[in-house]
Amino acid sequence: MVTGTAAGALLVSTGTASAHVTVNPGEAGQGEYAKLTFRVPNESGTASTVRIRVNFPAATPLPSVRVKPHPGWTAKVTESRLPRPVDVGDVRLDRAVTSVTWTAAEGSTIGPGEFDEFDVSVGPLPAKSSMSFPVVQTYDDKTVARWDQAQAAGAAEPEHPAPTLTLVAGSGGHHGTEAAAYAALAVRRLGRGGAR
Repeated sequence: MVTGTAAGALLVSTGTASAHVTVNPGEAGQGEYAKLTFRVPNESGTASTVRIRVNFPAATPLPSVRVKPHPGWTAKVTESRLPRPVDVGDVRLDRAVTSVTWTAAEGSTIGPGEFDEFDVSVGPLPAKSSMSFPVVQTYDDKTVARWDQAQAAGAAEPEHPAPTLTLVAGSGGHHGTEAAAYAALAVRRLGRGGAR
């Protein structure tokens, strides 16, 4: 569990009607590690965002998920047993991180007209064309926004698209060896039930 200590929502200019939750950068290399930033705007005119849950796909589990401490928010990392073991490079996973939930302390919520950003380090990324991370955004008036709609090729963007990371061929080199070492360490820690 990671606990923040200070408040810190970021102010953005008006005009959030077309804003949605995104993952940045939008592209990363297969087999590599990446820092992913989930940008969360507040689209409510009156309520504040108090909780963000980012879901990680069990079909393409990540051996390592590390959360950057976020001032004013507490992060809970949830690991789950996979329906069946999955081979990731030279390692086999039977458990993986399936979600990270950030909860705001009093005074640290994302107010109307504001946005905030939440960082995780993940990897190694799978040999797929993309990964989606459905997000559940909860407001203090109990309303919930679900950013979980898939983007169909050639179709208009849905109203609540899931943040999607495009995956391209990795650069390889020494980074691949480093990734394999980190993956093996992560698997050993998962086997002991330890944190990443």
